[in-house]
Amino acid sequence: HTYFFFMGYFTMRIGKHLNYTKYGLRLKLACVAVIIFLLWDVDSGLFRMVHMFCGTTPKIGASSGTLWEWYFRSSLDHWSTFFGMLFALNFPITSLFYRKLEAHSPFKCFMGKALVGVPLLAVF
Repeated sequence: HTYFFFMGYFTMRIGKHLNYTKYGLRLKLACVAVIIFLLWDVDSGLFRMVHMFCGTTPKIGASSGTLWEWYFRSSLDHWSTFFGMLFALNFPITSLFYRKLEAHSPFKCFMGKALVGVPLLAVF
């Protein structure tokens, strides 16, 4: 968990002036998404290079070596921190959207929620 705390911390710390612009933080999150994708989801050797301190010799508790353990354990949650930051970034505007939608008639409110909900249900 400390690993992903640092990912969130450094995402917000590097270029912190961009955190207060309309598209700056979204650009930073897009860069983090590319880094996450390249590090965990593409087998380019980048994970090995970043984690060069981990060995591949079997040890007690790490029968495939510590490199594999770091990869396996960190790959379980490698997108969750990113999606948490993305959710936190978009929560205020989404909340505003639904508050404005609730001010309309029940039919318009239902249709607006259906236009958002049906595609989400289809995807997930």
